[in-house]
Amino acid sequence: MSGAIKKVPMSSAYPAATSLFEQLAGLFASPATGNKLTLKSKQLDALLNALQQAPVDEVAAVSRILEQVSARLFELNNNSGSTNQAREDGTVRLSEEKAATNEDSIIRGLLAGRRKESLVPEQTAVERHANAEVMDKLRREAAASLQRRIDSKELLPPKEFQDALGISRQSINEAVKARRMFALLGPAGEYYYPAFYADGHLHRRELEKVAKALGGLPAASKYHFFTSKSTYLGAATPLEALRKGRVEEVLIAAAAFEQR
Repeated sequence: MSGAIKKVPMSSAYPAATSLFEQLAGLFASPATGNKLTLKSKQLDALLNALQQAPVDEVAAVSRILEQVSARLFELNNNSGSTNQAREDGTVRLSEEKAATNEDSIIRGLLAGRRKESLVPEQTAVERHANAEVMDKLRREAAASLQRRIDSKELLPPKEFQDALGISRQSINEAVKARRMFALLGPAGEYYYPAFYADGHLHRRELEKVAKALGGLPAASKYHFFTSKSTYLGAATPLEALRKGRVEEVLIAAAAFEQR
């Protein structure tokens, strides 16, 4: 038969895979297994041991083969009357769930073999304390910076922002919902809006277009984009570039910033 499976010598390009399937064949050939062949966790780990140090492409090849076999067996179990009867008698145990478990085991075996290469040493108490101090310092600095921007009127409370733009609160809410505007959460839980939306040297529609291009980024990240120098803009801030009419360049910079 032209489609018959031929035995592959051990010099195969997939030696670990060959070893795995030959061991499986040995299990099925063993008289002691009878019709109740099952694999315990330790036995399965032993079978997968050869794959732990195998190249990724070889492990992937085994996974693909098992997926195909599992899918075909599942189809046979559902569509073949004789197979369904055999399953009811307890002679066929493999199901789609079992196939998924086997695939998970292969992945676990691979990861186990390489765990030592990827493990990060556990932090000591001193290191954890030092990291906590750094994070606390960063939070304090961020809060102080936010307060300075509020005090300098770079960020405006809702009523002042509404008056500065001359639009209704509903219009502001709709713009925020559409991501054309954004607000930063203040120290007392109230929201503050960027005053540059009311800058007479900037076009609000252009600002809204750029803000929308920043997508779902946090408000603090959006504010940082507008007020920080960008390599895409020749070390100018987006606000400086917008004042010079460089709208398209700022939109490109915004798209790059959003995808970081």
